[in-house]
Amino acid sequence: MGFREELDTALLKFEGTDYDGAEVRCRLTVPTGMFLALQRFVASKDADQIDEAFTMFGDDVLIDWNVENPVTGEPYPATGAGFKCVSPKFAGQIIRAWMEEVAGVSVPLAAPSGNGAMSEAELEMTALP
Repeated sequence: MGFREELDTALLKFEGTDYDGAEVRCRLTVPTGMFLALQRFVASKDADQIDEAFTMFGDDVLIDWNVENPVTGEPYPATGAGFKCVSPKFAGQIIRAWMEEVAGVSVPLAAPSGNGAMSEAELEMTALP
């Protein structure tokens, strides 16, 4: 009989943000290759890679959530197709929060620039979906 890693999940909450009240349950126990691929895809500026990352996240990581269509009130399915229904900003927030949970540490941000303006790295981080 071999060792089986425990399947772990996290309930992501977005209190104090524009998404206060949203609850997203995700798998934390994922293959390292998937985690690295999602990091690579999300950091990409290629729309096809971002689309692939959102689909992969929704289909393989997202378990359930309470996110609804703001017009109809119908719940979005916890799937890749459903994940791609939320705004790019919200999708990026969800993936970053999940990555922090998986890694067990905060995703590091670039050091602030000395003149008070945002550095190039900070601008890229805010531009992520």
